[in-house]
Amino acid sequence: MKKEYGIYWSFLVLRLSLVLLTVTAGTTVSQDYPPAQGPPLQVLPSPFVPMRLLINIMNDSIQVAVDTVNARISRQANSTHVRAHLSFTYTTHKPYMTTTQHLDRPNENILRIAFSIIYYVTDIRFYGVPYFSRQLGQSIDLLVSCNNWFTNQGRLRITIQADRPNLKGESLPEEALNFFMANTLSNLVDNELRKILPNAFTAFFDLPESGALFDPACNSLGAYPGTGPDYTDGSINYRKTNIPLPPISTIYDASVTFQSIKRLPARTLSLDVLYNEVEDIQLVLYANQTIRTAQLLGMREGDERNLIMETAGLGRLGDNASVVLICNVEQLASPHKDTRFRVFTKENNFGNGIQKIIVQKTYWESPRPLPNGRVGKPTEIKVDAYEIIARINVPIDVIEH
Repeated sequence: MKKEYGIYWSFLVLRLSLVLLTVTAGTTVSQDYPPAQGPPLQVLPSPFVPMRLLINIMNDSIQVAVDTVNARISRQANSTHVRAHLSFTYTTHKPYMTTTQHLDRPNENILRIAFSIIYYVTDIRFYGVPYFSRQLGQSIDLLVSCNNWFTNQGRLRITIQADRPNLKGESLPEEALNFFMANTLSNLVDNELRKILPNAFTAFFDLPESGALFDPACNSLGAYPGTGPDYTDGSINYRKTNIPLPPISTIYDASVTFQSIKRLPARTLSLDVLYNEVEDIQLVLYANQTIRTAQLLGMREGDERNLIMETAGLGRLGDNASVVLICNVEQLASPHKDTRFRVFTKENNFGNGIQKIIVQKTYWESPRPLPNGRVGKPTEIKVDAYEIIARINVPIDVIEH
């Protein structure tokens, strides 16, 4: 199998195994998301990537990472006083098409392949004394997307998202031994293991053109999941067709112009100003996949500023298209970032005309005593804070088509 893919296989295994040892940060959200606008779904027959290629690469990449960890354990044994051996098994879950769930930028259709990894830490010795084995669980998601699908430069991209391996607890015999060691032995062993084991990560890379078995160019994406339990007979389907990109000035184009922003009075229930009397903000705006940015300094309540931004061309809208406006207000002097989006479809004339987007600030009210004497939960409160005006221009022939 590895001979069949040669250098190409080795490249992907190396990339994946390296990111298995990389740490990055991530965030989660629990709100509604802007709808995915593409890429269009592609079904057979079409160019395809064998699912077994990515599944086998994932297996080989984990093996490389495990071998690296074993070498690190051995190399650091004199300083950590921990000796152990790491091995693994994994389960592949059924691949499926889903969408990204970003709040602050455009979303898209993606293929998700989920893996459940079990690591076995055996032959553990601490200061030469044999110790109880450990198991770790880890979830790894492999996401396949068509990056920049809305242009003529779309490319297949792989994103890897992994949780930090979860070190499972003690067994009953170990608890008994730990009791007689003043509850310190398990903590010592676990802390040393955690320093050595892989961390959580998120990483991505585009499939290479040189030496590839297939052309990674795309503007559509789909999948045949295959059959369990390993799903190696599945396929990732994609296709690229040239998209005509007429000049923005033609009458067939829809466009969006962000015109102005106004800071609204935003107060807590105690009438405290949210967030500061004077704010320096970074404005990040999307009209479908087109981004516009601006920095606005010294914004006070009631201040209104014109936005000098290039018009965002959207091309010609089809019956199933939509206009999605996403507005982000980032505070330059603090970590606060607030976002809001609106969606316009043919049923509402794609929002043709002047549109207002209200971005809200968020704060938490402290819990208050309840009648039964208990204390309630903190309350999340949203307050209108910034008003952004956009003009959507859709030629009448598009609306009446």
